[in-house]
Amino acid sequence: MKIAINSIISRPVSPVTFGGTEGFTYILVEELKRRNYDVHLYAASDSQTSAILHSVNDSVTAREKRMGESLSQPYYLLLAQNLTLDSSRYDIIHNNYFHYYFFSAFTPFLSCPVVHTIHSAFFQDKNWQEILKSFHLEKNEHFVFVSEYARQLAGFKEQSSVIYHGIDLENFPYNENASNAFLWLGRMVPEKGAAQAVQAAKQSGISLMLNTARDAKIDLEYFTKEVEPYLSDKIRLERKDTLEEKVKLYQQAKAMLFPITWEEPFGLVMLEAMSCGTPIIGYARGSVPEIIKDGVTGFIVNPSEEKRGNYIIQKTGIEGLKEAIERINNLSAEEYHLMRKNSRKHVEDNFAVGRMIKEYEQLYKRLIAQEHEKHEY
Repeated sequence: MKIAINSIISRPVSPVTFGGTEGFTYILVEELKRRNYDVHLYAASDSQTSAILHSVNDSVTAREKRMGESLSQPYYLLLAQNLTLDSSRYDIIHNNYFHYYFFSAFTPFLSCPVVHTIHSAFFQDKNWQEILKSFHLEKNEHFVFVSEYARQLAGFKEQSSVIYHGIDLENFPYNENASNAFLWLGRMVPEKGAAQAVQAAKQSGISLMLNTARDAKIDLEYFTKEVEPYLSDKIRLERKDTLEEKVKLYQQAKAMLFPITWEEPFGLVMLEAMSCGTPIIGYARGSVPEIIKDGVTGFIVNPSEEKRGNYIIQKTGIEGLKEAIERINNLSAEEYHLMRKNSRKHVEDNFAVGRMIKEYEQLYKRLIAQEHEKHEY
């Protein structure tokens, strides 16, 4: 099987990355190569890969602006055009553009099947949804959503699947013991919930480590108004992004706070933390109820009085986060260690990379077989 993988170009595909989309692409490519598939990666030229690399730019250039416009957009279209011209070489194309529609516009000109993994949340907005659905869906297109919630929001029934992300468990080893400090990790933007995390930490009197990547842009207005006033000796901000640094943060955390304020399609950091044994306290938004086992691998908190589920934590919002923090802190040593073990096992059983790759393999083979059947008649 000859497979073309299309990637974002504003960040390199690499084993050391803070971005979920390019991290997913790296794992996908390397695991497919390990299974002896002929894999070609269309990505930024500074990507690290064992596949054959095709590129039109480096990631630094793609992030630049000229005359007020991002250079990434024409580069995306140019890369998509090149892949379209090369498409007869491949049995299947797997598109991982964050703005997936940059490639979807080319699919009417392709004879091979195309898989789009939807990493973005554009379908959550009605105006975006209307625009995207105006692209006439070609019979050779198949859409993979990373959670059932994301597929439901998009309203896709046909030509779609749900395949949960998977991680390499060896990269996120289990740690039995942890410190008393809690963790928040993500981009410093409103939707990631740093403001909710620091409020809950301050009111609960706990230690909290905030971490955002060194090269990640910070929403300065949000940070200055909503987060920075809470920083202290107990609530600290660091900027670490190497794999080794991230793993150490996960392993040492008592629990990770994940009070997102948007319907996140999937949160890879939850898998990474749980693989290290760290329970999650998360708002019941997006994929969170599909990933956390309430009371087993952490606690799910309703973000508002408009409850989305009947969870163990009865309070909502910041008060719910505080209740969950208190429950974690009040667990006996035996109960807490069991929660850490359960967190690791939950990832092993449901979110290992081998399971994810197997499901994509099965999808590729099914779509290729369907394409062959069409040409036989």
